[in-house]
Amino acid sequence: MVSCTTRPRWRISPLILFGFACLTLVSGGINYTIDDQYGDPFNGFYPLYTSTPEGRWSLGPECSRCDSKPQIAFAHDGTWHDSTFNNDTIQVGLDIPFNGTAIYVYCIMDNTNGDYTRFTNLSFALDNQPVGSYSHIPNYALLPFQYNVLVYGNDKLENGAHNLTVIVGGSGNSSLILFDYAVYTYEGEAAGGTSTSTPPPSASTTASIAITKPSSNDAVIIGSVLGGVLLLSATAMVVYMWHLKQSIRPASSMWRFSFVKPRHSRGHDGFSMSESRLNAGKTPYSNPFWGGAKRPWKK
Repeated sequence: MVSCTTRPRWRISPLILFGFACLTLVSGGINYTIDDQYGDPFNGFYPLYTSTPEGRWSLGPECSRCDSKPQIAFAHDGTWHDSTFNNDTIQVGLDIPFNGTAIYVYCIMDNTNGDYTRFTNLSFALDNQPVGSYSHIPNYALLPFQYNVLVYGNDKLENGAHNLTVIVGGSGNSSLILFDYAVYTYEGEAAGGTSTSTPPPSASTTASIAITKPSSNDAVIIGSVLGGVLLLSATAMVVYMWHLKQSIRPASSMWRFSFVKPRHSRGHDGFSMSESRLNAGKTPYSNPFWGGAKRPWKK
């Protein structure tokens, strides 16, 4: 018995794979970071710090009078902004303008056993509509500081311009905030935005802060995007070469032959019979013209 199987040939254009990879990269949206100090230099969005009375915000690493001392190495871009809401404060907050479909805000939490305000209580308003709150009670069993703590997230927004307002101590209780950065998702070519405030002379003596953008962040963002495209392109090329190798195999490998040799045992009268003995237990075949059970080949 001979059985043969043909192997189907696959041929996928590398341009199709490259296009699919790029489409996947773009269709999923792009995340941009708004740093507390440097903002988003790629699209021009910067956090706007406000307080009443003025001067209640400080650039953490440069603040000598601030009680919380997180490690600079663990903060995003080595910076954070520090402020405390207490009885002699009327209002402390910040606005985060962005353009996209999602927004995420990250802060640093203080778990130290210090004689100062370490409790964090925040309220949020998106486009002037209340959208939630966040509270943190210091836990001495944890590390002294927790970094990259998500205090607010929303991924159900229409793709457009938005403004997120963070209110410190919205419930009236004393509250500490160590704002680190925000991340927003935009689906399109460029989010596009500009800050409406001017750079201040000092972060610790003004109510509204916008910092000039560093040129190094542009290279990091552009390099990340190009690196992702190149990685997807390389993956697509590897898949294409594998399929191409499968399609040009020699003709001898395109067919599979298998020879099945039946097993036999010696039957009656010296003739071979299949080992399955399909007629085992049945009466011999009879033909009336051959005289009963007499077989025509038997002499």
